[in-house]
Formats: sequence, structure tokens, C-alpha cells
Amino acid sequence: MAGAWSARLAGVTRRGGSLPLSMWSRIDQESYMRQVSKLLRAQGVTIEGMPLFVAPDLRVDRLGGVTLGDRCVISTGVSILTHDYSLDRYAEMHGLIPADEEIVLQAPVRVGAYAFIGMDAMIMPGVTVGDGAIVGARSLVTRDVEPGSVVGGVPAKAITTAAEAYEKAMASGAWKRQKRPY
Repeated sequence: MAGAWSARLAGVTRRGGSLPLSMWSRIDQESYMRQVSKLLRAQGVTIEGMPLFVAPDLRVDRLGGVTLGDRCVISTGVSILTHDYSLDRYAEMHGLIPADEEIVLQAPVRVGAYAFIGMDAMIMPGVTVGDGAIVGARSLVTRDVEPGSVVGGVPAKAITTAAEAYEKAMASGAWKRQKRPY
């Protein structure tokens, strides 16, 4: 899997010392996101606009290409895969390819503008998460997510629309509006 990398963003040097990105994200959100975007771009990730938040423990590979949309949120523990070697072992075992070759899927992943990827979700190769879509925590996303939809589960399936989820949440009285702390 030459060329794969992990974007676990450990720390950034700041005026003579290293401040872990997880701490920096609590201190100065705007500076944190500028640094994260810069680090991700340097590794080949395409950033359209400025994501609202990307957790410092994002795991991503760049073999197939990754694009993050404006104002998207990538929660903690998320994995974004753009390659899959899973059929390689089957193909070699059954003599479908010689030992010096491999079978690989490489396909780009796009997370749209204003999309939200929940904690510990995994996005598989070739998936587009549409603008304004919500992916539930711990979901395994194997297919495209329509813009403005809410998906969840393993594998992820459509649950509702973001508009319906918003209306229901606001009607419950449990959710409230507040100023961002950063």
C-alpha cells in the first residue's frame, strides 16, 4: 500500500513549542482550521472553501483523492478510505493474478459543503457525501449520500432528510440555539 498515509494531525509548532492540535482547537478555532487545512492540502487533500471543523484524529488516505467542502464538519475518529485491496488475496489465491500483481480499487471521496460526518464513521472509496448531508456516528458509508439526507448504520441507509431532522429536533424543545464559543 505504498503511498497511503494517515492524517493523524499530532501537533503544530507555535512560537518555540509544540501545541497538540486537539488542544489548539479549543483555544483558537480559526487558527486551528487554517493549520489543519494547510497540512491536509500539503498531503494532497483538496479543500474547497474552509471546513468548519476537522478533528485532529482524522484518518485518511490519498491514493484516490479526497475533497472536503466548505463549512463541513469531520468529527473525531472518522476514517476516509480511497483505496481497497480486499479482493487482492482472493484473486491471487485462485490464480486469477500472478503473485507479482495486485488488485486494487482507487476512487475519490468527496465530502460536500455543510455536510456533517459523525464520530467514528467510515467513508469507503468512491463515495460522495452530498452538500448538507448528515452521516450518523459509527456509520459505514459504502454508497453515495444524497444532498440534504441523513444516513446511519452499518451499512449506512437513508433515515430521513436533514430538513425533517431539524424540524423534529427544534419541535422537541431539547435542542437550542447559541453563539459559537469560538
